[in-house]
Parts: sequence; C-alpha cells; structure tokens
Amino acid sequence: MKQVCQEYGISEVTYYNWKGKFGGMEELNIRYLCDLKILRGCLQTSVWNIKSPKIMLENIS
Repeated sequence: MKQVCQEYGISEVTYYNWKGKFGGMEELNIRYLCDLKILRGCLQTSVWNIKSPKIMLENIS
C-alpha cells in the first residue's frame, strides 16, 4: 500500500481516511458525489455573481 500511496502522492493516512469515507461506495455513487460538488460550486458562483453588483452598490452609497 505504501508504494501505491507514494505513486499517487498521498499519505497513507489520507488513503485510510478516504477508504473509511468512500470504501463501501460503488463507483457510480462516488461519481454522483463529485458531480454534486461541482454543481454546488457552480451554484455558489452564480449566487455570488447575482449578489456582487448589489454589494458593490451598497458600498458606494
């Protein structure tokens, strides 16, 4: 296991943390979680883009 972790540039502690968190999941579920994280980031950016002009106008006033 040590060799594999070194090959991918992660520590063994990180590997075991990930294994504990995602170890029982199927690949499809993990991909779904990744897609949700990407979507969440896009939504946060969209919300910020909507709020940003309002915040800038409030600071000018």
